[in-house]
Amino acid sequence: MAEESKLSKASQIAQIVGLVPSVVCMWAVLFPNKQPSSVGAATPMSEGMPRILLISLVAAIVCFLIGGILQLVAAFQRRSKLRGATHQESPPARLKIIEARYGVEGGPDVDVYEKYLKPRIHGDALVGWVGVDLFGGYQPVINVYKRLRVRYSFEGRERTIMRGENQMIVIPEDDVLREEIEDCETKHKSAMAYVNKLRERINSLADRSVSESDPLVYPEFVDARWSSGSDKKELQAYFSMENRGAGEAINIVLEPIEMGGKIVQFTRHRIAAALLPKKGTFFYPDVVTKENQSVPESSRDLFHLFCLDYISLGDATIIEATTSLVATYQDKARNLFEVTCELVFDPAAHADVRMGNRGMRPVICTRNHNFRKVAMVPLSQDEGKK
Repeated sequence: MAEESKLSKASQIAQIVGLVPSVVCMWAVLFPNKQPSSVGAATPMSEGMPRILLISLVAAIVCFLIGGILQLVAAFQRRSKLRGATHQESPPARLKIIEARYGVEGGPDVDVYEKYLKPRIHGDALVGWVGVDLFGGYQPVINVYKRLRVRYSFEGRERTIMRGENQMIVIPEDDVLREEIEDCETKHKSAMAYVNKLRERINSLADRSVSESDPLVYPEFVDARWSSGSDKKELQAYFSMENRGAGEAINIVLEPIEMGGKIVQFTRHRIAAALLPKKGTFFYPDVVTKENQSVPESSRDLFHLFCLDYISLGDATIIEATTSLVATYQDKARNLFEVTCELVFDPAAHADVRMGNRGMRPVICTRNHNFRKVAMVPLSQDEGKK
């Protein structure tokens, strides 16, 4: 502040000094034939007067220039101080990500902080959906349910949060934020339900009926405990897929099912060759945990897993337990079909088998097969004109 005051005073002095030669110049212009003498008498202008006039003019200009420059320097210093005051050092960040890993336990588990999460932190907070929203198309492993585990500190308190695929992650966690998230998720579900209704309405406008000329693939449960001759659980109980329609079926997929707290998936669920009419194929189960971890041989028994589901109902008067089974496939024209059925467990028949009696009733069977055409290949322009 003292330097600014000195520069302002120096600028004023330079401008005042510049007034003296300015007065001389004005006198010479107004009275070109006279000049002031030492006694105040007017005498004719001498021959050196034009030189004095030029020197006075240059001196005035120099003084005013110096004063203006000093004013500019003072103004620049004031502006620099104001800018420094507005751009003070920002406070340290309250949120610090210590570690962020995306993948599966015991498998690929990649550090994703620097590349994916760090650019998404705004205002000491990170919000996003685990999956495409945060990582784009990046996947450390495919066809496996993944999770994101983040270890962070907020205001010095260290915490760990873990979210699965398609779940929202909010850092830091807060009760208010949780309520807002639940509200957003509720609205998201409502919006998706509305979209699904619109899709169903659009689908109803097209002819999606299934006829005998289409492929009709029936999933059936096979109890081979007395005929397989193998101790492997997956060879004692599996599914057959028989095409009872008139069309060929390709790309058959048997969807995973949840049973007894485990996931029953089908690793050999895709076949390259077409399934011809009146022909069949087999799908053998592979039992894993919900985290896609392998299970011991004793936990691969589908009959025991289905029995656990029945016991969890907590009502011995229930005569059977059911779950849904879904399979999809395509015809040669690439139209997509879906078949749904009930997978039924008979606890009484299961009890007979455990007592050593092979009863007449099946322990597990399928029923109520329903077929529908999920998606149709768009007609070409030539086909649309027909």
